[in-house]
Amino acid sequence: MEMSTFQSNLIESLLSMWKNITQFLPNLLFAIVIFVVGYFIASFVRKVASKALAKIGINQMSDRMKLTESLRGMGIKSSLADLIGKILFYLLMLGVLITASDVLKMEKLSQAIEGFINYIPNIFGAGFILFLTQMAGLFIREAIEATSEHLNFDYGKAVSRAVYALIFVIGLVLAFGQLQIETELLSNVIQILLLAAGASIGISLGLGTKTVSSQIVSGVYVREGFENGDEISLDDISGTVVDVGSVTTRVQKANGEIVYVPNNKIIENVVHCKKRS
Repeated sequence: MEMSTFQSNLIESLLSMWKNITQFLPNLLFAIVIFVVGYFIASFVRKVASKALAKIGINQMSDRMKLTESLRGMGIKSSLADLIGKILFYLLMLGVLITASDVLKMEKLSQAIEGFINYIPNIFGAGFILFLTQMAGLFIREAIEATSEHLNFDYGKAVSRAVYALIFVIGLVLAFGQLQIETELLSNVIQILLLAAGASIGISLGLGTKTVSSQIVSGVYVREGFENGDEISLDDISGTVVDVGSVTTRVQKANGEIVYVPNNKIIENVVHCKKRS
């Protein structure tokens, strides 16, 4: 009697399992077909979109607007046309995954994917913020470098890189905020570091490098009055201006000796100058 009951329960379990398998297999096959077909459609759309955008000149426009350089700065090596094609591909594949999950009645997976899709606007917003700050950083860095080169400021590249890094960090904090990631602690740390750096620079310029900062400011005015090749006479120094630096001006005497004259000395004293012809 007990053996008969055991056999009956075993048979019922096996039949129930077989029934579930036979019901699941068609759904599984249908989901696989949906995924494969969706993959080929998404790949086709990606290729067509990338080629079409490339033909209308979006990559050239990206180069002219320096968008490509900004993308490289963010670690994206693809062209703008290829990048848009990839984005379309992944968006379509997310839709395919939701459809396949619904066929398989995997509600949790479908909900997770839908939640991610709802979060995509935040990701695009964060990417756009990083892109804008990258563009602004590159523009300001180039402007500082060009101005420094025009003024013959020796520390222009270092300053431009520091400003670029600061703008990038600010963009990073804003992007984290767009992604709804808690940034209060990070913001406080950055504020403390900026205040400390500002205070250090202020104290340094006010005390330790007061003379150097005075020379740098004087160098700006010296460049306005003198050019390379001008003959000048200052106190016991007479010669030809070779180069006006940020801190000192190089003067070559008649005997070939090079003298470095502090810029503030030129500004504060009477200088006789004969312009080069």
